[in-house]
Amino acid sequence: MEVEFEAQKLHEISWKGESPPVPQPYADEVAEIRARRGDLEDIRLNLGLSKKRVSELLLVDPSAWTRWTRGVSRVPAHVYRSLDWYLGLLENDPQLQEKQKVDRMEKEFQAQRLQFQNEMEHLKSEMHSENWREERRKLLSQLESAEKLSFAWKAMLVITFLLALL
Repeated sequence: MEVEFEAQKLHEISWKGESPPVPQPYADEVAEIRARRGDLEDIRLNLGLSKKRVSELLLVDPSAWTRWTRGVSRVPAHVYRSLDWYLGLLENDPQLQEKQKVDRMEKEFQAQRLQFQNEMEHLKSEMHSENWREERRKLLSQLESAEKLSFAWKAMLVITFLLALL
């Protein structure tokens, strides 16, 4: 327990809370991968993965991905290497390429379906509102007719009453 505490304290003193620098061979490899594939967000977009999905693929917390892409903390070299290998697999395996295409198409379909559902809900609410307006017009018309009939009945009652008096 004390050794672990001393190691943590030494790390805090040595690097002031920052990650240690990347050894030169790894830094060169990362630079080469970045030159070929782009930065992390370029690679993620090229793979067609969400931030959550790429984090799951790399077995990291999504907040780590956010810190890396915002430049808050250094990206470990193995992350670039893993993503490079994965892209290499996709480029060399037609079945994986097809699966990736199907996954992208499914995502697009789901997005279009959600948009369609939202539009349908909007149209339903508009129709409901138009139906309400039409129902209101009908009811007002019926009320107007009833008032006219009511006035006519009252007039007839008054006339009948007056005729009865004569």
